[in-house]
Amino acid sequence: DGEPLEIGSVLPFAAALRAGEGDVQTDEIIPDLLHDPRTAQWGGLGGRIRSAVVVPIEGGGRAPELMVVTSREPHSYSEEHAAILRPLARQLGGIIGRLRLFRQVVSDSTYVGNLLDSIDSPVYTVDKAITITRINKAGVDFLRGISGAGQGSFEGAKLFDVLPDSPLKNALKNALDRAESGAVPHYTEEVALTGPAGARTTRLTVNTLKDGDRTNGYVFSHADITALKTTEKELRDRAHQLITLHEISAVISNTFDIGPILTSALTLLKTALRARGMIVYLANTTDGSLELGHQEGF
Repeated sequence: DGEPLEIGSVLPFAAALRAGEGDVQTDEIIPDLLHDPRTAQWGGLGGRIRSAVVVPIEGGGRAPELMVVTSREPHSYSEEHAAILRPLARQLGGIIGRLRLFRQVVSDSTYVGNLLDSIDSPVYTVDKAITITRINKAGVDFLRGISGAGQGSFEGAKLFDVLPDSPLKNALKNALDRAESGAVPHYTEEVALTGPAGARTTRLTVNTLKDGDRTNGYVFSHADITALKTTEKELRDRAHQLITLHEISAVISNTFDIGPILTSALTLLKTALRARGMIVYLANTTDGSLELGHQEGF
């Protein structure tokens, strides 16, 4: 099977994927690495990789970064797999971007402000009195959308005076209680939001700002994970539908009597589709007219 790839090792064909037509900005499916001219010379890394799906990560790096999911078998991936990976890659890119930001933070407040504004996710800091001390442009837009406030940067305002009573306000208070207790150095919670833009889900993260053993304040950041939650729901629904189809297939294979088949199938479909009722009309073999064949839920 060969040695496992190590963290920090170079993926030989990554440069080949980024060459020729500029930086990779779109998803790509590689059915078989042994037959792709860009990757064939590496021989599938000794048979460990035969097919791959490649999704770009936007983490703010100078060169394009990639999420590469691989399989030992050829022709293992399709566009469906790329669609599932896209929201994961976006979330990963946001995390990488924030990590890069905090590693680059220096004492120059202007530089820090520019770095914060370059992040498209809301980030803001508060002091021990929960007064907003710094906030990026995305954070301003976010708090305006939540609070309905007009112009203003929110710096110098009390965070809980800005926010209306809402699940987000409750989540922030809970996060601060956890952070102040010292139980965890950072706290993360998923919060459902409603507003003019519709229902969204944000991942709230709170980190403690410390100077030695002394706490100076807190950093709040939000990541919109609506697309990820939607993908999770679609996967659960699809799995449930497949199970339903399998159960219907099992019923059909055990009898040729249309009555029991309709009874079982409609019961399963009614549950899978969350329907209040279902009706099947069958064609009369004599004159072609439609006649009620079976009903469920009426």
